[in-house]
Parts: sequence; structure tokens; C-alpha cells
Amino acid sequence: INTAFADSGSPKFTMIGFDACLQASIETSRFMKSYSDYLLASEELEPGHGWLWSTVLTKFTKTDFGNNTNPASTVQTIGKALCDNFILDVHSYKSSGKTLSIADMTKFSTLETKLNAVLTDYTANMSTSEYPQGILYATTNAQAYGKNEKENTKNAVDIKDFALKLKEKTTSATLKIKLNDLIA
Repeated sequence: INTAFADSGSPKFTMIGFDACLQASIETSRFMKSYSDYLLASEELEPGHGWLWSTVLTKFTKTDFGNNTNPASTVQTIGKALCDNFILDVHSYKSSGKTLSIADMTKFSTLETKLNAVLTDYTANMSTSEYPQGILYATTNAQAYGKNEKENTKNAVDIKDFALKLKEKTTSATLKIKLNDLIA
């Protein structure tokens, strides 16, 4: 992937979108922040129909990024339109729900720093009973994605909801401050 981006001749893309399942994640964002200002991706399993590409391509061909005085605003507007189109588009395929979001990759390093502060606190305090119990509670009760109901499994949880659930179970004032910072 690094070679493909290097060979593209573009130092950084304005927006990269994934028409694939489970790509709006910390892991994907950590990698993509170097290659794109915005990431358009889904937290959930995507229905088989994917994006309605005729609408996606029409939105991009009618936009002149180079002549806009605020290209970030244009990207956000197009990204929101693409998200709305995907969510509202009706196909014959059945799905349990759709998610699609546009994330500003320039803010990812700040999020990662805040998350690392929480994880460092947790790592240092796992010997107390409160911390493992908080992890179990948050993992079990946070909004989950990529669920397999038959096997009772999930691939990922929403980081903000996970942090909110951790906050419910902690008595540590220091950890609450770090969680509030992450949630904000």
C-alpha cells in the first residue's frame, strides 16, 4: 500500500473512501492519516450493494476543488452528501443497518494521544479489581460493530461509547479526567 501511494504522485489525497466493511477504525485511521486529509468509511459490515457509485462519481465530477476558497468545506460537504446517499439509498439487499462517516485525519494524532493516556493508566492499574471489571463491562456493553449473532461475537466497539462505559465504572478521579478528555 505504501508503494501504491508513493507511486501515485500525490503527496496526500484530499479524501480516501473505503467501500468496504469495518474500515472506520483506529487501525485504519492510524495508517491513512499519512495519505489523506479525510477518511470516508464504515464502522459496520456494509450491505452487499455497497455505495451507489453513479452518485459518488457525479458528486466528484461536479466539484472543482482547486478553485474553491475553502476546499476543506467542500470536502466535508461532499463527504456528508456521500454518507447521506449511502444511508438513505434503498436496495433490494437486506441489511441490519448502515454506517458511513467522514473523519478529519488531521485530528487523529490528538485522538491517539488522548487514547494512549487512558491506555497507559489502565496498563499501570490492571492489578486492581476495578480496572479489569471496567474493561469487561465496557467491552460487553459498548456499541458493537461487525456482530455475528449466531456465534455471539463482534469485531469492534465504538471508542467513544467504550470510554463512556469505562467512565461509568471507575472511581479514579485521574482516569475520569483522561476519559473526559478522550470523549470530548
